[in-house]
Amino acid sequence: ALGIDAAGKVNSSHPQCNHGQKWEVVELGLERAGLGGRGAGELPESEPRKKHSLSQPHHHAHVHSLTSSSSHALTPSPLDHLKLVAAVGDPMQIAAAGMAMAASRHCGVLLAGGTQMLAVYTLAQGLAESGLAYPSMIEGNSLAWQPAQVVVGTTRWVAEDSTGDTVGLAKDIGSVPLLATQLSFSQSRYSQLQAYEQGYVKEGVGAGGCAIAAHLYKGWNSAELLQAIENLVEQYRLSLK
Repeated sequence: ALGIDAAGKVNSSHPQCNHGQKWEVVELGLERAGLGGRGAGELPESEPRKKHSLSQPHHHAHVHSLTSSSSHALTPSPLDHLKLVAAVGDPMQIAAAGMAMAASRHCGVLLAGGTQMLAVYTLAQGLAESGLAYPSMIEGNSLAWQPAQVVVGTTRWVAEDSTGDTVGLAKDIGSVPLLATQLSFSQSRYSQLQAYEQGYVKEGVGAGGCAIAAHLYKGWNSAELLQAIENLVEQYRLSLK
């Protein structure tokens, strides 16, 4: 609906992304909102995707850029975007898009998340462009933003997930800078953290964004991040005794 073919590319917390279930929810939401939708048969067949590996020698940068910038035009009106979010989105997305747009006029913005934050970026982009296309609907320049100030940051567990396609989706959007941290729990002494490396856990509640921010602000590398995280796990374990 925003001009991006995202079917079969959106990540999830499942070890194998549940694309069929997601597509059913999208179609139902669009139907109930009277927005129509493509037939369920148009969901791409599930097939293994090329894994985007971020593995690098330890002396390389901790944060990697996975996309490059280009332009992408969207033309729906602002109300069209709001109706779409109401039909198949999350209330958080419209709030996050508005905050990112406003903040981008004053500072850099890091949207911490995977495909959901790609949706937020695309929503912000669409709202800004629709504001230019429909000036009579917008008060002043309230939908203006500085997209060069905004990036999306995620984890390598999401970026490398072969059952989704976060990197491919970002490339389809075209203009969004996507960053990913190389944070790894493969050497963790806690089995709960090692579950991330086995694909059983992918959602980190902003873990990618926090790791990227820690690297940019304090210069922390993956080993230092792992130590800090394990210290928090140990503090939590002790608090339960």
